[in-house]
Amino acid sequence: MNSISILKVIAVLSLLALTTPAFAEDYSGGAIIVPVAENLPQSIFNLKTDAASIYIEKAILYKNNGWFTSDKDVAVAAKMTINSQKRDRTSGSLTISRIYKFDVSFYKDGSIEIPLKSLPLLDAFKLSGEDYIITSIVLDIFLSKKKEKTPFSKTLETIIKVSKKIPVPGNPYAQYATVFGDAFSEILDDAVKEGADTVPFASFGLRFLQGDPARNYTEKPGVHAIILGSDNTEDGVLKIDQLAGKNLSFDNVAGLRCDGKKVKNNHLIVRVISSIDPFAAMLARQETIERLSSEAKAAVAFSRDKGIATPSLAHFVTISPISKGMGSGADLKTIDENIIEKAIKELNAVKMFNILEDK
Repeated sequence: MNSISILKVIAVLSLLALTTPAFAEDYSGGAIIVPVAENLPQSIFNLKTDAASIYIEKAILYKNNGWFTSDKDVAVAAKMTINSQKRDRTSGSLTISRIYKFDVSFYKDGSIEIPLKSLPLLDAFKLSGEDYIITSIVLDIFLSKKKEKTPFSKTLETIIKVSKKIPVPGNPYAQYATVFGDAFSEILDDAVKEGADTVPFASFGLRFLQGDPARNYTEKPGVHAIILGSDNTEDGVLKIDQLAGKNLSFDNVAGLRCDGKKVKNNHLIVRVISSIDPFAAMLARQETIERLSSEAKAAVAFSRDKGIATPSLAHFVTISPISKGMGSGADLKTIDENIIEKAIKELNAVKMFNILEDK
């Protein structure tokens, strides 16, 4: 099914919406989104070279812990709004939604661990293009189940099939970029009307800000636990207001643990991943090499005059294609990444010294 056909299906479904969502009662005990330690190296997003992915890593729902009783079907739905800015400072947004359904009828009392692994909500979405950058991604997650003695919503059944076929546009400004997302709320209205019990599970946003001053305010890749509170007093059920100072950890076998004990609240695990776009990284690296090639000779001469150590910049000056006036030849692509990083730091130090001297 092509994008236009998908949009036609969505438009028809949207016209069915006649009521305001009658969401299930608020979950007792509140909810919280908590970053989870994984002992992985800390990293940040680079707008120029990185792509962002968001996956639901695990869904744990307890039949004796509030919302689930003897339901057969459950759907996990997510609406993503991707905000962007062009070079001319105009803003845009792209909205994508995904719905996945699971049969949980074979579970007895106790926990329902929905069988999923890295369920993609957003997969390797580039954070920049020639004339735009992504500034934030806002994610809204919903859970839907059938109401007592009613079939699962036909609207959701249909849109789940559509969701599997929706392509992720390459950028927020592509033709037909917003697919399914604009009609998402209306579709949930229809699902509620037809007998689905839909709960807004969580909302969270990812910011993509560059530069040292903004570094502390930029979302980092990692794992997030979306934990629902409960009035259940069973051991292992956490009270939301008592999570401060607790040590949360997660792995695929042991699951979510708090201070070493298994967490028995209903919860979702969402993983945010930063990956390098190989073509963007190659282009960015070549641009950097060309910049160093053109500035290294003057910077090294200045550094020698001022007694500033610049061995990595000096390396660029002595590389044969540059020393022969050939610019950044193809063989420069093989330069060690550490030398490039050190050369950038040396060049910045030279420039800073120059600025201070001028003052």
